[in-house]
Amino acid sequence: MKRLLDRWDAIAALWLAAVVALVREISAWLPERVPTHWNHLGHIDGWTPRGQLVWFVAGVPVFVWTITVGLDALQRYTAKGKDAPVVGLGPMRFGIVSGISLFSLAVCMAPLLGNKSLLGPLIAL
Repeated sequence: MKRLLDRWDAIAALWLAAVVALVREISAWLPERVPTHWNHLGHIDGWTPRGQLVWFVAGVPVFVWTITVGLDALQRYTAKGKDAPVVGLGPMRFGIVSGISLFSLAVCMAPLLGNKSLLGPLIAL
């Protein structure tokens, strides 16, 4: 039986660690309150204290990663027999973790870009 965690999980952990380190580095240039949510018009309607940004950036990807590991374990341990085909979710977990953390990093950098919503041009379409 294959291992539950694979190299994609290690790559995702390294990626997330790099993003968290980058957020810690740029946090010195950020204001005390950082916008973390915009409404459908692109106006800021949610704020996070600067000290909690690391939790914002790391918390959601780790939560989603934990759920997908659980789904992978459920799939593997409920399969009928050891030879049943099992789809590895490692690449998907890496994609989800890297995508969410990259989006979170972009949200954290919004004050450096003038508090503009990064999705503003897409909303205007």
